[in-house]
Amino acid sequence: MKSYFASESHGQERERSLDYICGMAAYPDKGSEFDSKIGCRKYGLRIPKLGNLIFSYLVVVFERSGYDVLILEDDERIVGSNAFQIHEKKGTLEAFSVKVDEAYRERGLARQMHEKLIERARQRGIGMLRIGAGGHEFDKRLHKNFSSRESELGIKSLPDYWVKVL
Repeated sequence: MKSYFASESHGQERERSLDYICGMAAYPDKGSEFDSKIGCRKYGLRIPKLGNLIFSYLVVVFERSGYDVLILEDDERIVGSNAFQIHEKKGTLEAFSVKVDEAYRERGLARQMHEKLIERARQRGIGMLRIGAGGHEFDKRLHKNFSSRESELGIKSLPDYWVKVL
C-alpha cells in the first residue's frame, strides 16, 4: 500500500489520479457542498475523453487554489482518497471527501490518511486542520480518536472538528 499527493504525482500515477479525481468531480455526493458548487458542469466531465481533457486544465486551477488529493493505492489500484484544501493566508488545512473502497474498509485507512494530512500541515507550516465539515459520523469518530491521541500525534483537539498542529 502506498500513498502520494496528486499534485506531486507524475507519469502513470498522475494519469490514474487525474482519472480518479475527474470521476469524483463528475459524480459528487448528492447534496454535498461540492455538488452545489460544480452544478451542471459535472455533466461535461462525464463525457468520455472530453471530460478528462477539460479536467486536466481545471486541475491546475484547483491546485493553485490549494486543493489537492491524497491518493492511496494498492498494487497500482486506487483504493482510497482524501481531498483537502490548504488556505495559506488563514494557516489552515481543511480535509473533506474521504473515500475508501468497500473491500478496504475497517482497516484504519481513512485515519491513516488523515494522519498524513497532519504531517502535510506540519511540513507546510499550517497550524490548524479541520477534519471534514462535521456532521458525518466518521468525522465525529475520527476527531474523538485524535482527541485521545493528542500527545502521540502532536496536536491539540479543538471544537468543531478542528485540531491545532503543534
